[in-house]
Amino acid sequence: MNTSQFVTLIFTIISMAFLSVSDSQANPVRYAKENVEGVNIFYREAGDPVQQAVALLHGFPSSSYQYREVLAGLGDEFYILAPDYPGFGYSDKPGIEEYSYSFDSLAKTIGQFLKQKGVIHYFLMVHDYGAPIGFRLATEAPEKLAGLIVMNGNIYQEGLSPLARNSLSQARTPEDEVEKIKSFMSLEGIKWMYTSGVKNPNTISPDSWHFDYAILEEPHVTALNLELLYDYPNNVQLYPVWQKFLRDQQPPTLIVWGKNDPIFPESGAIAYKDDLKKIDYHIYDTGHFPLEDYADDIIEKIRGFLNDQSNQNTHDARALISKVVEANGGAQALRRLSDVSFDYTFRIKNTDAVDTSHERYIFEGEISYAEYSKREVYAVPQLSGSYTQFFNGTQTVSKLNGNLITEQQPAQVGHALRRTNYYWFAMMFKLLDPGVNHKLLPTRIVDGISYKIVEITFGDNIGDVKDRFVLYVNPETYKVDQFLYTAVGFGVTDPSLMKVKYEEINGVYLTTYRKYAPADWEGNVIKDFWTEQLTENVTFNTGFDTTTIQGPMEQSK
Repeated sequence: MNTSQFVTLIFTIISMAFLSVSDSQANPVRYAKENVEGVNIFYREAGDPVQQAVALLHGFPSSSYQYREVLAGLGDEFYILAPDYPGFGYSDKPGIEEYSYSFDSLAKTIGQFLKQKGVIHYFLMVHDYGAPIGFRLATEAPEKLAGLIVMNGNIYQEGLSPLARNSLSQARTPEDEVEKIKSFMSLEGIKWMYTSGVKNPNTISPDSWHFDYAILEEPHVTALNLELLYDYPNNVQLYPVWQKFLRDQQPPTLIVWGKNDPIFPESGAIAYKDDLKKIDYHIYDTGHFPLEDYADDIIEKIRGFLNDQSNQNTHDARALISKVVEANGGAQALRRLSDVSFDYTFRIKNTDAVDTSHERYIFEGEISYAEYSKREVYAVPQLSGSYTQFFNGTQTVSKLNGNLITEQQPAQVGHALRRTNYYWFAMMFKLLDPGVNHKLLPTRIVDGISYKIVEITFGDNIGDVKDRFVLYVNPETYKVDQFLYTAVGFGVTDPSLMKVKYEEINGVYLTTYRKYAPADWEGNVIKDFWTEQLTENVTFNTGFDTTTIQGPMEQSK
């Protein structure tokens, strides 16, 4: 075992000791790898993916480990995701002949990583190298950016220290490479980056710089980091582009900055004020890595900032959804119609396999009944005979040829179909139900229409699963023309795109035609495999009441 391997082993033991503490908490940090175009990207995550996402982009020469306390501290309210770049931390480290180590490439890889993780709208926390990577992501897809948390992440000429300016101005020569390795990649050089400008260096754990150094000692890691150091001037050329982005977009921004940073001094933080009209600004008496000695305070600043943005977002999203519900006639209007009967067809277009049923609902209590005439898809096609389902608002009973079905799998299918079929019929009137969470996302243009986008998730008191919906609200009609959704109850965790058509019946608008196909979270259909849902022969106020289901329910006891 060489020295580098020994140091890595020792760090891993120390790191696992810390992780065991985090893992014992209510919101443990999780660790995994995601293959992105042949490169395995290691990442840490905490929190529920249905919550507001925050992507943490680390600096040089560190890794996602620098955000360990942020992950453990904020996972109770937010979905926190921290990847290691290619060549850093525990991610793959392909040689420079296999991977182009430039900031353009790192941004492309991390952008694809976030896409694969299903993160479509996020706050970015950027530090050091994370700033040029993050601003590339933001300018390429501003609709995905919810806001910025900037920690010693510079995008201004005035934010470059004399040391940084001098290093960036040097031509690449063998002598300068040796100097850069000594200054930024030796154990003493890395320690200096962690401790310079810190009020009390004895409070800074040496674990971080020893881990960084151990990674740099791995084969060809020094070479790939030299590629990035010499690519950094390309970031400086893009500073005006990123500054214009801030002026034009005015993203909500939190600044947490160590004022004694020997590389990016406080002048870099002050410069953000020139381009942003509103900024949450906090300066700390420390150096380049503020989290090393001010983690608790910074975490609370982040929490407050995210909650402030979330509260305003929720208010705006709920106001928009109120207009959607009213545009369809209103929830009260549907309830006043008392009950409904209709014929329902579920058809897989590519195979023509169908389920057909006659459905009857009572809106008060969401009570439902269905009698199937054809069953080739979900409605237990393996069982022969007449098939009926009864739902009393809490419990489902299914019968075959008049006999109670007691087997677990068919019973579960019956319960899922009762809940699902009712939801598809009444969805546009249920968007303001208690426990439904709303989040406004940036607009998306589809077929020339600039849609207002609202993400819908569900609280613990709603339903049996954690589904996620992304609604496309037409700004002219305030109706939902299409939406993305998951169907976890049927084992579908990847999104589908549902397109709908409306019909006005008795003063309310119903989505009487729906079709869906597999898609990605950006709304692109990824497989031309469509399923249709047809609602026909709709009649309200039929006199359907609970006596129809009382017998089957009593029989099930």
